[in-house]
Amino acid sequence: MKKEISYIYPLKEDVILRVQFITKRGKVERYTVQLEYLTRGSTRIIARADNAHKFQHIDIYNVRGKVTKIRLPMIEREALNYAIREFRENYRDYIRRYFMRGTK
Repeated sequence: MKKEISYIYPLKEDVILRVQFITKRGKVERYTVQLEYLTRGSTRIIARADNAHKFQHIDIYNVRGKVTKIRLPMIEREALNYAIREFRENYRDYIRRYFMRGTK
């Protein structure tokens, strides 16, 4: 039986972590962990970790829309937990890079 879990974790007044994943028999099948910055009535995706394209990875965005993809060499459950921890601990750095990369 599949189980879908979804929640939003506020990191700061204008920063949230959106987590969604599906498990089957306790095994993570699909997941998305998205770091979002809320500004001027819109939401900017700063970084997203998922297992789309059949591999674990993090997409890091910048203000100009460029995406850097980083592979995560681990199984789904480990990658899900890693992404949650990584974004929670380092969200300020991801937001700073988002805006800095767009100015160069």
